Amino acid sequence: MNKANPAQGRGDDLSVKAADVAKLAGVSVSTVSMALTGNGRLSAKTIEHVRAAAAQLNYVPNAQASGLRRRITHRIALVVPDIGNSVYVSIAKSIQQVAKGWGYYVSLVSTDGVEGADMDALHLLRNGQVDGMVLIALKP
Repeated sequence: MNKANPAQGRGDDLSVKAADVAKLAGVSVSTVSMALTGNGRLSAKTIEHVRAAAAQLNYVPNAQASGLRRRITHRIALVVPDIGNSVYVSIAKSIQQVAKGWGYYVSLVSTDGVEGADMDALHLLRNGQVDGMVLIALKP
């Protein structure tokens, strides 16, 4: 590790922060955010400079922290009655493929056929732990 810049070389353990990139690039943290997300008006030179600093530090944005700020989890819950049923496994695989294409992860919840357990899963949605839910009911 570089003593002059302790953030250098720490990218593999996700400890490099946007502030480290900002310091190396000589810009603000908000400029780093705008340069890496493409939001905001920055010159091509600034964007290139910030991206080079991020690459040098092996910076990987923390999606969870970003989601907290924007109140987005990039997760959807898939609630199925019985994960042991091959039909639901097939459905889950299809949903996961589509969700991945949109940048979402799927959290699987099996109710094991317990009546009312699907309603308990709604707490994930109400508490902001997921952005959406696919609910497969056991009975119509």
